[in-house]
Amino acid sequence: MIAQYFHWQFVYAPRWLLELMLNLQRASLQIFSLKLMLTTLIAPWHRDKLSWQGGTPTQFAMTIAWNLISRGIGLIIRTGVIIIWLILEAILIPISILTLLLFLLWPFLSLILFAVSFGFLLS
Repeated sequence: MIAQYFHWQFVYAPRWLLELMLNLQRASLQIFSLKLMLTTLIAPWHRDKLSWQGGTPTQFAMTIAWNLISRGIGLIIRTGVIIIWLILEAILIPISILTLLLFLLWPFLSLILFAVSFGFLLS
């Protein structure tokens, strides 16, 4: 029974926690569509662009201006999404590592705290 506990505490459960953490990483990449955000970083927002089909130079200038504004909006929004993803990852990775370390060290920490508290009771 004790051997089964140690197998669970130090083999099975840490493997499960690692798989959970990797799934969270994959999910965040999928939710934030990071690959798509990076490949379309300077693409127009929602493909909102105009094409110039002849006309006056003013219409040509307006078409270029609108297309640049649309690309700028797309760049700002996609950059914001990437920054939010980076902040989330900066929070998620240390919490995941800390959780795994505390899970692995918990039996030893509880034994040490028990021994220290028992020592205080005897003195």
